[in-house]
This record gives sequence, C-alpha cells and structure tokens, in this order.
Amino acid sequence: YMLMILGIMMAMGLLAGIANFFLSGPEGKTPARELVKFIVLGIVAAVLALGPSSREAASGQWGWSPFGALAHVPGLNLFRIPARYSQIVNLALALLAATACAASHRRFGHRARVATVVATLLLLTEFYVVNFPGGPPQPYPVPAVYKQIATLPPGAVLSLPHYANTPLWFREPNYQYFSTAHWHPIVNGDSREWPPQFRDLAERFKRFPDAAAASAMRDVGVAYVVLHANQPGAEDALAPARASPDFRLLAQIAHDYLFEVVPASRR
Repeated sequence: YMLMILGIMMAMGLLAGIANFFLSGPEGKTPARELVKFIVLGIVAAVLALGPSSREAASGQWGWSPFGALAHVPGLNLFRIPARYSQIVNLALALLAATACAASHRRFGHRARVATVVATLLLLTEFYVVNFPGGPPQPYPVPAVYKQIATLPPGAVLSLPHYANTPLWFREPNYQYFSTAHWHPIVNGDSREWPPQFRDLAERFKRFPDAAAASAMRDVGVAYVVLHANQPGAEDALAPARASPDFRLLAQIAHDYLFEVVPASRR
C-alpha cells in the first residue's frame, strides 16, 4: 500500500513538474497553486482508498484511521467500498496529465501533439488482455427452470441455496439475473443495504422444507421455490421437500426443482 501511495505521489509530482516547467515564463503564469490542489486531492483519495485498518475491519467498529474517521461523518459514511476512492485518484492524475500535455503543446506545437497521441495509444494497450487464463468471457445462460416460472400466475420466488450472509455471498446476485427470465418478485439478491428483517428471513428460509420455513414463506408472500439440488447444502433438502405437505413439485429440469408453496387453506 505504501508503495502504491509513493508511486502515485511520484507520478503526480512528475506531471505537475512538467506542467509547471512548460507553463512558466513569459507565455504563461506558473500554475503551481492549482496543481497543488490536484496533488493533495489525489494523495488524500489514495490514503482513503486503503480502507479501514485491520482492527476496524475485524471488529466492524470504526476507529480513527483516515477511512474510519471519515466514516464518522454523516453522509460521507455512505461510502461503502474504499476502493472507489481510487476513482478520485484517477481524476487527479487525469487533470495533471491533461495540464502537462496542454503545456507541452503550447511550448512544442505539432511535435508535442504527436507525442500525446502516441502516448495515449500506448496507454490504451494496457487494456489489451493477452492469453487470459480463463479464456474469453462466455455467455452465462439462465437456467430453464426460471423460464418455466414465466408461465405461472404471479407470485414471489425464492431460490435455494440462499447465499446471503455466507462466504459464498457473491453467488446471491445470480438470482437477480435469473429473475429477468420471468420478472416475478424475488426475495433473493444482494445490494448496498439489506432491509432489517432480511437476515432473519434468510435464516428461516434456509431451514427449507420444514414447517417453520413454509410458514415464513406464506407470511411474506412467497409462492414458488426453486431448489438447485446439485449445489452444496441443497441436495439433502430434496427428498424432504418432495414428501412435505407444505410444498408441491411443479417441475423438474435437470438438477433444478420448482416447488409451489401450498397455501395454508389447501393443506
């Protein structure tokens, strides 16, 4: 991290020095005061991008590290992901680079403009991926069971396993993507903030297919349950779900099972 900050400071200092040198003299005034603003902005953003200290991250309590201190300020505490401060670093670097390029153009004319174009093209080559280990991105198809839901009457959908608040939390947004095949309401998903009751409901839903889970689903209006039985933690629920009077199997497509939550009046 310290090497990263040092590198950013060196880059900013170099760009500012170039701009300051070329803009000094009779043709222009030294823009040192304006350049310092960008340098300070970039360095502050780089420090904030480091995020909370290890102690703060472990305890979940904000202390007085640079990022932790900012988290005490109402409004600014909404910055959830520290790495996003790196965009401010990029902004400062871009402004300094633009100032340096403009200054060199004024001093050297056509040759400097050609150099800027060449440097820009070289910069863009950094985005070219060579022999990416995973190969080119592949389409991620929506499981067919979700297209089956599109033919059913309206009702909220729960997909299991439920990954919220688990080490595999990053799989939970997949269900939001899958919902585009049917556009029914869903109770899965991941977002910046969870409603207060979401964690409690998620834990109750994970006890599927017991009666308490079924009762919780009826309480919030869940009409359908998709069980991906080939996923860890879900295979053991299949046989009890098929035997449960609270759930009725509507469809099976490969390892995916679609259940209806049986209304209490029909049990």
